[in-house]
Amino acid sequence: MGQLTRSAVAAMLRKAETSRVPPLLRRRLRRLVLAAGLMALGLAASSKTVVHLLTPTDLAAGKLWRTSSALSAAYSARMLFHTNEEMNPWFEIDLGEIKLIRRLYIKNRTDSNGERAVPLVAELSNDRSNWHLVARRESPFAIWEPSFTPSEARYVRLRVPRVTFLHLEQVKVY
Repeated sequence: MGQLTRSAVAAMLRKAETSRVPPLLRRRLRRLVLAAGLMALGLAASSKTVVHLLTPTDLAAGKLWRTSSALSAAYSARMLFHTNEEMNPWFEIDLGEIKLIRRLYIKNRTDSNGERAVPLVAELSNDRSNWHLVARRESPFAIWEPSFTPSEARYVRLRVPRVTFLHLEQVKVY
């Protein structure tokens, strides 16, 4: 029980004890105050649970990922990865098992060269052989949260269908 709730309950109990209330009513009042305190505690706990349940879990957090290549030169520490310049550079996440994917969150490189990630396609697969295009971005972006029909897949791939480098700061899967 929080400090404020405890002190409020204690104050009510003290007032009930010192007033000229008959003993039977005092006991009932004490039970009522304690019940109200327990209800307040329950509401506080349940609101934390609701917030937790409404906050989506990043399905990609801690999962294995790979890229089509890796640039060995130094680059910004903010980037999640950086490929070589090549045809169709890609970034792929293995979710470990088939999951229902409802949403993607993609943060482009914000310090420079963000246009390298355009056009960007988002693809899903269960076997790494057959890819299904779910979204395509044709214009530069800082953050892209593509809309698509929720789909089941084990793998998520982001790919640029041209010759370029690919580097992103953050990718989340929900």
